[in-house]
Amino acid sequence: MNYKYKKTPVTLWFITNMFALLFLSLLFVNTGHALQCIDNCFTRGQFGEPFRIPDGQCTERASVSKCFVKMGIQYDRNTYSVSLDKSGYFSYDYIYITSGPYLSYEINYGCSQSTDCAAVYAQKRIDEMVARRYDAGRIYEELAQVIDNPSRNGSIQCYDLKNNVVTCSPRQICSLEFNTKTKKMKSRDCKDETDGAKVFLFDGEVGPSINIECNRNLCNTDATITQIKNILAENGLTDADGRRIAAGTKEMASSLSVALAFIFALVYYF
Repeated sequence: MNYKYKKTPVTLWFITNMFALLFLSLLFVNTGHALQCIDNCFTRGQFGEPFRIPDGQCTERASVSKCFVKMGIQYDRNTYSVSLDKSGYFSYDYIYITSGPYLSYEINYGCSQSTDCAAVYAQKRIDEMVARRYDAGRIYEELAQVIDNPSRNGSIQCYDLKNNVVTCSPRQICSLEFNTKTKKMKSRDCKDETDGAKVFLFDGEVGPSINIECNRNLCNTDATITQIKNILAENGLTDADGRRIAAGTKEMASSLSVALAFIFALVYYF
């Protein structure tokens, strides 16, 4: 006699709740226990020198649920720095380019896989970033043709968020902030000048954006954003949309996708 299992409303409720608990456990399996993370550790290196923790140093440990590392790669000086710590907020990549030339790439990363996961990640990421060998001089020279007017003298005109033309004081510069996820302008106006014309990008778990400060007349436009994105993409700093996905975000998205696929499969075949 063939017996076919019938799913009652109570059974479905039970299955749904069991898989919900499983889903949450998959997401937080690596964050529910304390790790002995490396704390208060800072080191510098030159390009060509692999990252390593100096012998006898960085012996402090802290019991926390997540380990953090912050890396700074200075392409204009061919140097890098690594800071391992117990505190941090979220994973992100931050690129800053200005005259000098100056080009820095900052990476913040948090993990909970193992006690030394942050140090292991730093080793891999430093090797990857040093191998890119960005030419800071050439990149800024290309950007300067769009954002910098070295002969500026006096006030300039800029657009505001409503596309009105406004006059900025001699001590101000045109600025804009563009959200690369929503593809919408977040702000656009005059701004007090600090360190001259510059481009800086943030890409992480929240608020990915391109920020531009320029001292040419009416330079904070959509056309400027397009030109900047093209220069950055052609030099391998970002993708065509002006984004560089942070490693922590990719890791979380991957774990989430696996968990959802697993739950869907179980519910479907039960």
